[in-house]
Order: sequence, then structure tokens, then C-alpha cells
Amino acid sequence: VIKKYLETIFKLVNRKKYNFTHKNILFNFKQAIREIAIMIPGLKMYELKLKLILKNLSINRPIILFTLEQKSPHASVECEVARLFGITPIQLMTVDQSHRMIPNPIYGDKFIVDFKLREDILSKTYETNKIKYIYPVQFLNLKIDSKKLRYKICYFTNYTAYEENKKIILFIKSYATKNNVLCAVRLHPRDNNKYSDLIGENLQIISKKTSDYQLFNSIETAITPPSSVILHFLPYKVNLIYIDYFDTKKSAFIKEYKPRVQSIEEIEFWIENPLELKRETEILSRKIFGEIKPMNSSKFLSDVELLIAKWNFNGN
Repeated sequence: VIKKYLETIFKLVNRKKYNFTHKNILFNFKQAIREIAIMIPGLKMYELKLKLILKNLSINRPIILFTLEQKSPHASVECEVARLFGITPIQLMTVDQSHRMIPNPIYGDKFIVDFKLREDILSKTYETNKIKYIYPVQFLNLKIDSKKLRYKICYFTNYTAYEENKKIILFIKSYATKNNVLCAVRLHPRDNNKYSDLIGENLQIISKKTSDYQLFNSIETAITPPSSVILHFLPYKVNLIYIDYFDTKKSAFIKEYKPRVQSIEEIEFWIENPLELKRETEILSRKIFGEIKPMNSSKFLSDVELLIAKWNFNGN
């Protein structure tokens, strides 16, 4: 059986085309089929390993399985296995995502989101009562030092848009030289493009060894395309210029944000009006998070347990 499976996998990954035509539209399913062929056995092994771990646990009281998986097949596996062992599966939202309806959007018994506005939006979109907001999970044990500004501007790249990245980096380089200030570029983890030839004396590429915590406490203004990094640096009082070349409007909380730009000229305008930019950023931060108060992990878990007890009592 294993030999036959391996032979089939070899044929699948080496076939050049998997084309299907529907209403004169050509679909190439090559990559999808490759992923399925490799993913299914990987998921099965993951399921068996998770069952083994839970089987060996000494469970003598109700427990919770938290997962950070949101829409992946792993989320489905984790939640289904948890229920087999009488464990309550709860999904924690820790990254940004678009607010559109998808099949089976929630696998867990409950889905704890990262801020209040998201609870309202997704509850309406998914038409469910499974969604709940407690506190931004990514800010647990949050410690914000007094800012030690090092970089006037930091640009967070888009890993699929090299030409757009290049334009912005060249603009920032020119601005930094002209105003004799230090600026920076933070590469997206999946951005493999080379920008070293664009870097100058007043413009640095941030080392991967530099933590987000260190970086966010050292920058005054961030320029970024749609990215979950926004939710991570706003509590550090970093001003935001949100660049949206592709007019995605995918983040519900950002679509009415004034410093939402599509040109170098608009970027320049907001850089030259820092007080107005700061005011708009503060409005956005309050809209998303309200007042951010540090919460420790123990308090968060206690609140989750209370919510579960309330949900079970009310039957919903």
C-alpha cells in the first residue's frame, strides 16, 4: 500500500498540467492537487499524534484546548479530536483576516476574537453566536517602555509587490537624506527580494534578530500595506500611514481611515503633517481596541473559564 501511494504521489507531483475548462475559463489545479496529495497524509499523522498526546493526559476535570489555527485543515482536526476526548475546543484569533463569508468559518465551540469591533462584524457576517471578545490576545502581559525613538519612518514591505516596495523605499531614502533623519525597512518574513542596492547611509534594513518589541518602541511612523502588523504596533503609539495600492478595503476597521493612501504624494502629505497623522492614528486605535490595559495570562484564562460556564449555563 505504501509503495503504491508513493508511486501515485510521484506521478501527481511530476505531471506538468492539470487543466480544466469551464465556460471557456481555464483552471490549472496542479498546485492544488499537489497540496492535497501531500497534506492529507500529513494531517492524518498530525491527528494520530494529537490523539496519542490527549490519550496520555490525566484528565480529571473539564479542560480547554486552545488553538491559534483559524481556517486551516489543522483547525478542523484539532477541534474534532478535542471533542472525542470531551475537551472544549476554542479558537483564538491572533492575525488579521478579511470579513467575508466562507464555508465552515468556525471549527471550535467558540471563537475568541482580537478586538470588540471584530466581534460585531464577524457575528453578523457568519450569523453565529460563537464569537466573543475578551481582550486582544496578542497584548497579554504587554509591557510598553517609554519610547526611545531611533527611526523617523519604518516601511513594512509587501512580499508580493516588489515594484511598489521599491518606489516607497526610494522615496523614504530620498526623504531621509534630505532631512538628515534615520529611517528603516522591515522585510515581510516571506519577502525574498533583494533591496540592498536601494539602502543608503540614512536608511537601514532591520535585522531579523530585532524583535518586534524592540522595533515598535523605536519608530515614530510606520508605512505599511494591509497587514496584521498594524494590530501589533498600534499599542506602542506608532503613527500609521496605511498604503493600499490595490484598493483592497479588506479590513473593515481601516476603510474609513483618512491616512489610507495610494500614491507617494499622499504619503508625503501625511509625513509633513505629523500632528494630524498622530490624531488620526489615536482615533483608529481607540476604535479598534478602546483603552488598552495590560492583562496577565492568568486573568485572561480565568475570564475564559467564566465565559464557558456562562455559555454552558445559557445553552448557547
